[in-house]
Amino acid sequence: MKYPADSTRLDNVFEALRNPYRRRILFELSDHGARNRDAFSPEELATYDEDPDELRTVLYHCHLPKLTANSYIEWDPDTGQIRRGANFDEIAPFLAVVLKHENELSVG
Repeated sequence: MKYPADSTRLDNVFEALRNPYRRRILFELSDHGARNRDAFSPEELATYDEDPDELRTVLYHCHLPKLTANSYIEWDPDTGQIRRGANFDEIAPFLAVVLKHENELSVG
């Protein structure tokens, strides 16, 4: 088996998928057709047991900048809107595999 020549891109994909918040953001964007739009706010990610203010802080200072740096998302800190970035298609196949096998995996 041949190892991919550009392992940095692959490393970036796996780093993005490593964290449950980043996965939730990416899954939301991958499911934009069902939402009938391609943008949402971080507040929409909060579950019943998460403090929205704490979640917003960790998203704004850690997870959204990481996803933005790789252009997987476009994020406007002023409006809070999140959209697919220029490199979203790079990570989309990995999201599709995870979603296809979600019953076999323990995904956060």
